[in-house]
Amino acid sequence: VRLAGLLLAVVVMVDPGQVRVAAATVEFGVNRTPAGDLRYVKAHTSEDAVIMSDVSWEVTWETGRRSVRTHFDRRPDGSPILSILRFNDEFLPIDAVYLRFLDRRTRDAHRNLRNDPEFRQVFPNRHKLPSGAVFYSR
Repeated sequence: VRLAGLLLAVVVMVDPGQVRVAAATVEFGVNRTPAGDLRYVKAHTSEDAVIMSDVSWEVTWETGRRSVRTHFDRRPDGSPILSILRFNDEFLPIDAVYLRFLDRRTRDAHRNLRNDPEFRQVFPNRHKLPSGAVFYSR
C-alpha cells in the first residue's frame, strides 16, 4: 500500500449558513518522508547509485536506487558517530547520503559528521532540503 498524499482541509465560515472548504494536498512517501525530498534524491543520483540513509527502504521504494541503512560506531566517550566512511571503504562504495533525522541518535551523529574534514572531502556537495533533511553527494 502506498500513501500517495495527505489531504488537509480547512473549513472557513463566511456567513452563517455558508461554508467554504479550501483544500491543499501535501505528498509523502510511504514513511511520511516528503515526496519532494525523494524526487530530489532520484534526480541527483544515477540509476546504479548506492545511497546510505536512515530511511533506506523508503529511498529504495520511491527512487528505484539501491540503498543501505545508516551504520553507527561509538567514539571512546560513547557518543554515536555515523560510520559512512568505514562502510564506504571496507564494504560497499556509497555514492550519496540522505539523512531524514527520524531519531535523536542520527541527529547527534550528524553534528559530528558534518564537521569531519575527511567526510566533507569524500562527499563535498551538501544540500539542505526544505523538509530539514540533508543530502550529500560526491
